[in-house]
Amino acid sequence: MKIRHIVCVIGMAVMVLPATAQTLLATGDLSPIAQVSPVPDAYNEVVEAYTVLVEETISRGGTAVEQFLNQDFDALREQFSPEAADALSSEMLEQTLAEIIAQPLGEKRSERILPLGGVTAYMANYAWGESALTVTVYFDANGQIGGLNVAPDEPLPDDPAQAYVSETLFQLPFAGLWYTAWGGSDRLHNYHVDAPPQRHAYDFVVWQEGSTFSGDGLQNEDYYAYGQPALAPATGTVIAVVDELPDNQPQVETDEQHPAGNHVVIQTGEAEYVFLAHLQPGSIAVEPGQTVESGQLVGLVGNSGNTSEPHLHIHLQNQPELFVTNEHDEPTAFTDAIGLPLHFSNYLENGVPIEHGEPVGGTFVQND
Repeated sequence: MKIRHIVCVIGMAVMVLPATAQTLLATGDLSPIAQVSPVPDAYNEVVEAYTVLVEETISRGGTAVEQFLNQDFDALREQFSPEAADALSSEMLEQTLAEIIAQPLGEKRSERILPLGGVTAYMANYAWGESALTVTVYFDANGQIGGLNVAPDEPLPDDPAQAYVSETLFQLPFAGLWYTAWGGSDRLHNYHVDAPPQRHAYDFVVWQEGSTFSGDGLQNEDYYAYGQPALAPATGTVIAVVDELPDNQPQVETDEQHPAGNHVVIQTGEAEYVFLAHLQPGSIAVEPGQTVESGQLVGLVGNSGNTSEPHLHIHLQNQPELFVTNEHDEPTAFTDAIGLPLHFSNYLENGVPIEHGEPVGGTFVQND
């Protein structure tokens, strides 16, 4: 059974004029476009504020979902922003709920929050017949409900790379403490799982002082991740570089014709290719054929490609190409590449040492 997605007045993704090209100095360092905000040094710098955000969002989000499921639409709509109230009538909510309860709705299986782009999402996953269902409530910067989304969570196909173990030692591709926006093996924590080459992909941002940005978030320079060094996660050979695509204006535009944006592909094994995507134009400090060492600077984090705010995307796959392209060099589909599990070594997750693991969406990580 297919359920319509309730209108989202405020969307989220992780997924302007071209930025001034970076200058590669004789030292090999890159001069960023604007002053780069410091990245937190340790989990204890963010834990208190983030814990408060999690508790408040889970409390309010959980209540909103229960109001929806219990047909208490008046109480729910009282929390809506004016735009959401105009877009989501009680009749629409009632009709969608009727489609949900056509199958048995079971217990809540898991929940999480995701703060991006001035919006904080609460996501709750429920058993639903033979499948599952995710209900998402979006809170805007004013704390009002700006959108509501309902989506089936169908079982994923078997993972052909589930047993794959790389012989490469990977480190996190950045310095300091970053937030795992997306990562893990299920849709709730990692929307990439539906794209076979990116099944084990990650999106990392910098979260501090209650947000991923300062100001109004409409300029790339507002974002704490923007201009941060992107580092080689392992020793390997650079096989592909794209460096000339413009950054998008965050929360306003995206480049669906060039999903990966400016990116670097590094071969780390016989059939093992790591992608670092959404880099700043003109910032890439390596070239095809070059050998790079783990931790070496490859470029600066930007907002190019199919993305709505500056962040660093990374994934591992078994082929060098991610997309099939047409005669205009435009992507038309994914290749038949298989996404490989990308385990990082010797890092901290929420301040706890991890010898070898895969960060999960909603955690703070840094190299140990």
